[in-house]
Amino acid sequence: MRPDLVLEAKAWVRGAFQDVEIGLDHEAGKILAIKRNLPGTPRTRFPGKLLVPSGVDLHVHLRDPGSPAKEDFRSGTLGAALGGVGTVLDMPNTDPVVDRLSRFEEKRDRVASKACVDWGLWSTFTPQTTRHLDLAMQSVGVKLYLAPTTGIPEAGTAQDLSQRLLFAAKADRLVALHAETPPTRPPATLVEHDASRPAQGEVAAIEAAARAAPADAAVHVCHATTAQAARAASKAGWSAGATPHHLLLANDATSLGAFAKVNPPLRPVAERDGLWHAFAGGEVPILESDHAPHTREEKGRPFTEAPAGVPGVETMLPLLLHEARTRGLDAGRVLEAACAAPGRLLGLPKGQIEPGYDADFFAYDPRAPRKLRGSDLQSRCGWTPFEGREAIVVAAHYLHGDLVVEGGRFVGRAGRGRMVRAQSPPKRRVPEGAA
Repeated sequence: MRPDLVLEAKAWVRGAFQDVEIGLDHEAGKILAIKRNLPGTPRTRFPGKLLVPSGVDLHVHLRDPGSPAKEDFRSGTLGAALGGVGTVLDMPNTDPVVDRLSRFEEKRDRVASKACVDWGLWSTFTPQTTRHLDLAMQSVGVKLYLAPTTGIPEAGTAQDLSQRLLFAAKADRLVALHAETPPTRPPATLVEHDASRPAQGEVAAIEAAARAAPADAAVHVCHATTAQAARAASKAGWSAGATPHHLLLANDATSLGAFAKVNPPLRPVAERDGLWHAFAGGEVPILESDHAPHTREEKGRPFTEAPAGVPGVETMLPLLLHEARTRGLDAGRVLEAACAAPGRLLGLPKGQIEPGYDADFFAYDPRAPRKLRGSDLQSRCGWTPFEGREAIVVAAHYLHGDLVVEGGRFVGRAGRGRMVRAQSPPKRRVPEGAA
């Protein structure tokens, strides 16, 4: 079959940047072929730029329904498109919480017409959940919380956790685990917040979940804050993700105050640096934004009253690609963690420039960064904890072979994004000698 669009570029293909020609089946929105030379017209070239797969962000909070002043599905997915992310998976702690099938269906129908990139929905289990298997099978996976956080006032008992892990395994769905122990006291600073939700509690929560999980459970540990947490996940046979804020910020960011309040908390500088080294060495397999915007007014309240969470879907790849360049880290490490690895974990034909995969990719010039400004970003919250930091610019972004970002501006349309369907996740890798 002859491609109906050919892209000529230095592209990240099979783990390396190569000069290739990429043939697209534009009607199907798929990559048809990758060769040194391909026949076909029209042709598009990207002189001076790198072409890389779109990000797959398996952890965003787009606040729709419930909090339109912070975000909705259109503004959140528009930010994703401009940040090089082609697929987002939205967490269930919206208002109302997606803990029953009727709420899942209502949310699905509500957001479909707003999506500027591809999308999927997580669900969760609470005491109000009845049709656990039906809910899980409709979702891309099940989020389980081991400590209270935004929209989730109670985490449930150890028995609840065991039953919920079993339901997810029976439904053959991935579990996204928020692994923390409940806070010990109300914190008034970033340092106290770290102490109230300590790093050792995060590890203990992962270990407790591993003991409670059935042998065939598929679990992803969200937002690991330390190398030790990532290693605990790996020991259990599970994946782990890290966020840009845990990789780049620490609890000494006193000027940010509650604007840097997140769950789990920012850690001390040494722990942050240890997490970066673990990520750089491949011990943290996945990058996720944990995009969780709140308004300036909310974040400006006293620390004890301010909600936890920071925006990040639009800045994750631009920040980390630039940070990798300045630190001498191969950009492929970022692309593997933000694109290929989450695509594999979710069983989606995304995150790699390969024949048969979705034609989702973006172009950028690594030598032409810009300074981030919250006022320039799409999130309705209008701020970023990375104000003034340098990041790459997404010059062009293709979704299913269609140009949705050109010259750093969105040229697509809301409703263009497709809902991704749940796939069977990789099974738990039980270490040798384990029970």
